[in-house]
Amino acid sequence: MSRLFHVYYAKPGVDSLVDTITITSVMSYATHLLVAEILAENLEQVFEDMQGENWSPNGEKQEFIKRLDLTHTSMSVDDAVFDLENHKLYLCDDFGWTEL
Repeated sequence: MSRLFHVYYAKPGVDSLVDTITITSVMSYATHLLVAEILAENLEQVFEDMQGENWSPNGEKQEFIKRLDLTHTSMSVDDAVFDLENHKLYLCDDFGWTEL
């Protein structure tokens, strides 16, 4: 069954210092920006759906990303996903997810 997720992309300069990324920093847009609200079965599907070839197959999201001063279209390490059903925030890690 699909659930609703908010997808936040890390602002430029945010790196893999998980200790400095908090729920507050993400949700207040201090370290991340909201880029999408999607329905998905799980975090793995969110990651797959947010890859550029799926989310922006013809480059249609490039201008949106540029206006936000972000540098990447595909979800990657340090981006975050909020599960609205479970009220949990996850950080995309090198391998899998870290719950914040």
